[in-house]
Amino acid sequence: MSVCPIPIIATDKHKYLICHPSLQHYQGVAHPESIDLSNDIIKRKLTEPLADVLTLECGLQRLVLENCGLEDDTLKVLLHGLLITDSSPHLSLANNKKIKANGFKYIATYIEKSASLKYLNLANTLPDKKAAQYLSKSLTPSTTTHHPTSLETLILDSCQLKTPLLELLAPAIRRSSLRTLSLRNNKINQLGGYWISVILSDYEDNTVTLPVTHPPPVPLVTRTWKDGLQVLDLGSNEIRAGMQYIAQSLKWNKSLRELKAADCKIDGKGCAAVGDALVSGIYFI
Repeated sequence: MSVCPIPIIATDKHKYLICHPSLQHYQGVAHPESIDLSNDIIKRKLTEPLADVLTLECGLQRLVLENCGLEDDTLKVLLHGLLITDSSPHLSLANNKKIKANGFKYIATYIEKSASLKYLNLANTLPDKKAAQYLSKSLTPSTTTHHPTSLETLILDSCQLKTPLLELLAPAIRRSSLRTLSLRNNKINQLGGYWISVILSDYEDNTVTLPVTHPPPVPLVTRTWKDGLQVLDLGSNEIRAGMQYIAQSLKWNKSLRELKAADCKIDGKGCAAVGDALVSGIYFI
């Protein structure tokens, strides 16, 4: 556990910090910029006091709750408290395997509503199909405002993601505001390589209609280049020949700067295809 405080006059709400030994470090500190409670189990009786602390206008910049035994109800209360001030750009919920579909629903809501969240670590959690649907919806720009979320970095390492879940996530990631995506050590196979190629298709397809009287209006598809992923880590997935799908998208991709594919069991044809597709400026490892 660590804290980087700005010492000023403490507030009454810090009386709640005595509820847990790990929080006693914050007594007398009104403005903790970074709170790290990793490996401390957050039980239900501590949840509301901790949520009260998160509502403080303290300029919190980093909250780390890794391996805290978080459950759905606990997570709901904490994220609600965190959203009240909405100051922290960095949130890590890694290694919380008790988070189920409802928990991911609360995470998705937080992604949608937060205007400051830039970095989210969900490594070593276990999203199912429903959870993937919630995350997908949260990453997709609003149909009313067309504004993307503020999230720029998403870590989904060791989440046991298989191709069906990647299929749900890929179209949303492609249209999202993400600049860095890590999918290390999942179960992405050769077919999953196709959905990675979808993510890397960094143009929008727009259908327009020409105002022609005879014959009837003709729909045309135009491509508008957009900002897309800049860093993608696929390490330790058995993508194998699926790298050829990825290479096809790399030929047209204008945003990617770094592609990591260590230990992906890429065959000779896949390596050759990637080599031919890479443009100047992309770092491949």
